[in-house]
Amino acid sequence: MATRASFQALADKLINKTFADFRDEVLLQQVESDYATQSNIVVKSDVTKGIRIEYSKGDIGDSIQVGDYKIKMVKQGLSVDVRADNTVMTFSGVPVSIIRVTEDAANATYTIQARNK
Repeated sequence: MATRASFQALADKLINKTFADFRDEVLLQQVESDYATQSNIVVKSDVTKGIRIEYSKGDIGDSIQVGDYKIKMVKQGLSVDVRADNTVMTFSGVPVSIIRVTEDAANATYTIQARNK
């Protein structure tokens, strides 16, 4: 019987071993706003690897724009709770905006809709 742990192990194997040549560095920073100084303060930071996946032409619509792409990465081991509203991200050294974040049912991976800034 498949378990959540087995799906998490499979996601780790696929992203970090099977498709290792296709991974790029991801820097995640969880930020909180400091209203007194009008700036963001980094409270947590993680460096991991992610795989870029292009959207198909049929996916382009209201929420997905031309140039947007998906980043798949393993969720386990991250201290940052990746969200669109409080996470600053760079992918392969390029700052990106996080448009949407989804998790699979086993909490094994994040799928991030990213847009270059």
